Amino acid sequence: MDSKIEQFFKNEKQWKNELELLRDIILKCDVTEELKWGVPCYTYQGKNLFLIGGFKAYFTISFLKGTLLNDENELLEFAGTNSQ
Repeated sequence: MDSKIEQFFKNEKQWKNELELLRDIILKCDVTEELKWGVPCYTYQGKNLFLIGGFKAYFTISFLKGTLLNDENELLEFAGTNSQ
């Protein structure tokens, strides 16, 4: 395990349990965990897939190429007006 990533989870206060649960689920997949932009980033074959992190009012999975996902049930939300 990367000590910088471990430190990220150790320092998390508000969403610690939720982010650790997401992490446990994610690490069961064939992805690599790295720290990029100060948050855990998950990659596959060298390509960035998504980030996880917490904000004041919520925690999130941010898909870096989310527009390429098929969202038949319309479960995904745009992060903001400037996101794709």
